[in-house]
Amino acid sequence: MTETHNGIPLLRGTSVGPVFSSGDARQIKVRCPHCRHRGKPVYHLHGWSISNAADALEHRGAHCADIKSPLRATGYMIGLIADETAVSQ
Repeated sequence: MTETHNGIPLLRGTSVGPVFSSGDARQIKVRCPHCRHRGKPVYHLHGWSISNAADALEHRGAHCADIKSPLRATGYMIGLIADETAVSQ
């Protein structure tokens, strides 16, 4: 079951980047509980500022390609996992 925040699915991921040479823009990589490609999990990338607090949550529109994904209707909240070393990349 997917964690929720105020009734909206919450996906936690790891910070990746920097995206631009300024070093301020990063991305967050979250594993999607509904998307699979050739039997393997799919990760979605979203913009993420390094100035966000460690416990920050933000709403995003779903990147799911499957039109049957329930996340397409609500989008999802994203945030960093508490211990980024716990995620296998």
